[in-house]
Amino acid sequence: GLTYTIRAAAVGGSYPYTWSLSNAPGGMTINADTGVITWTNPTTTASDIVVTCTDALENTDSETYSVAVGTSGWVFLDAVSGSDAAAGTLAAPWQTLDKLYDSSGANARTYFRAGTYTLAGVPVTNADDINGEERCEWADSARSTIWLAYPGDTQPVIDFEYAGTGYPYDTGASVPRIRFSGSASYLSGLKFINSMTMAFQFSRSNNRGVYVWDCDFDNTGPGINGGNSAFLMWMQLYGSGGTPGTQAYGDVVMGCTFNDCDGVATSGGNSVWKMYSMTKPLFYDNVITNTTDNTEACAYKADISQFTIRKNTFTNIGETAISGNMDTHNTPGEETYGEVCYNYVADAVLSCFDIGNAKVSTPIGPIDAYRNTFVGPVRIENLVTADGPYTLKHNVI
Repeated sequence: GLTYTIRAAAVGGSYPYTWSLSNAPGGMTINADTGVITWTNPTTTASDIVVTCTDALENTDSETYSVAVGTSGWVFLDAVSGSDAAAGTLAAPWQTLDKLYDSSGANARTYFRAGTYTLAGVPVTNADDINGEERCEWADSARSTIWLAYPGDTQPVIDFEYAGTGYPYDTGASVPRIRFSGSASYLSGLKFINSMTMAFQFSRSNNRGVYVWDCDFDNTGPGINGGNSAFLMWMQLYGSGGTPGTQAYGDVVMGCTFNDCDGVATSGGNSVWKMYSMTKPLFYDNVITNTTDNTEACAYKADISQFTIRKNTFTNIGETAISGNMDTHNTPGEETYGEVCYNYVADAVLSCFDIGNAKVSTPIGPIDAYRNTFVGPVRIENLVTADGPYTLKHNVI
């Protein structure tokens, strides 16, 4: 009986798209412009629903899926009225993330009621590590990595509780990130505040289908001096010189806001998104504002293939808005390819868009940048013979 809602997403073709449904149950609708699917009162399982995407040139693609309606496999948290001694049901919700960590079980789906949640009591790996490697390991083989805001409630808040005194990470004041690993991760409708080196780190070993929609991220820092930090960080699957492995694919970050990403003044190291070992990721329709102290916004890094950065707004960026310190160890024919399109970028201190290979001589590209508005400089640098081609077409600079 709870409202079902999800947003469809697509890469490829010729944007913008139009969305439609067929063989959908009564009461299920889709917004033709945004792809948001809503089913206000699901009561029985619906099978073989067809979602069709039509691009601007009238090419189409479809996917068929089903929705299983039931009460098993769900747990509920209520920071205000819940109790960890309760059953974790809608009528008797748990109260804390610590209880969710201990008791949710593999692949459970979690609804968060309104209120503020912290990581108090959740086991920590590498506490106050000098290199900032403090984290809470959260694998879907043992616990829920599917988190949703309860329909109609005030937005739930997860507070990492960083108070601005943790650098250099071994003072007793640092706070952990959450490391999700497993076959799927889903975050929808939540707000995350006061993280430190990262909010979420996604393990690349068999973790595919990371989906972050309609979430707000606010106030992270200070990042790792010269290292990897971000609101959202995708780990590299294998190191420099490694052999190709199974890439994660199909990750989506869509319709989110990211504000106040703080870096380390002496050397950079922090980003809003930092991406390694990804195939066909989509970053779409997000708002990114106020990064400081040598902090870039979107960083596509090693082992990236077929990425799309589309229709995002970047403002007041402390370094580069969209950039990559890239190399690739992908299977031949799967080298880095990217589309950067329909973005608006303004007030980036170093550059709005930066193409180049500042890391190794491994070839990267091609990368197509089209129909963007860049209020400020664009840079193409550090090229090697086999790079590219890099194409800028129909942009306003």
